[in-house]
This record gives sequence, structure tokens and C-alpha cells, in this order.
Amino acid sequence: MGRKGGQGSRPGLRQQAVDVVLDDGQSLLVYNPTTRGRDQLSVALSVAGRTWRKVLDLEDQPGEYSYPAVIQTPDGRVHVTYTYRRRSIKHVAID
Repeated sequence: MGRKGGQGSRPGLRQQAVDVVLDDGQSLLVYNPTTRGRDQLSVALSVAGRTWRKVLDLEDQPGEYSYPAVIQTPDGRVHVTYTYRRRSIKHVAID
């Protein structure tokens, strides 16, 4: 189901990003939407991978949010883990 993100028309890819193809065929991308630093972590969706629509900010407060990992479980939920402020790993489940 998943593949690691890379360069291209995806938003904010000066930092590490990761994407998966969801069961409904959409691509979901977790990325840092800034060109400097990792103070934000966002989620975007795309149908064909050409244009991306930001749908959620996971983090938007000062701190470092990095190294995301994403999976979709059989119940359809998307689980995101990432380094939270260089102190711990945070888990977010998205319906």
C-alpha cells in the first residue's frame, strides 16, 4: 500500500515527506509545508498525484516535527507517527 515520497509537484518537499495510496485510490501525503525548518506538519490529498490539496495540519506550533511514517489499517483509518519536538514519537489516527 505505501511508498516513500520523493521530489516532484508535491508541496513542501524540501524536508522529508511520505505518502501512501489509500484504499479509495487517493494519495495521502504527510509533509512539512515550510521551506525552512520543520515547525509544521501537514496532510494533503491527491487523486492523480498531479495536484495536492492540504486537508489537515497535524502540528502548527513552534517545535520540530519530522520523520513521518504512514499506514492505513483494514478499518480504513490512517495512522501517522512522527518525531515530536525531538523528544518523543507521536501517533495520530485519522478517520
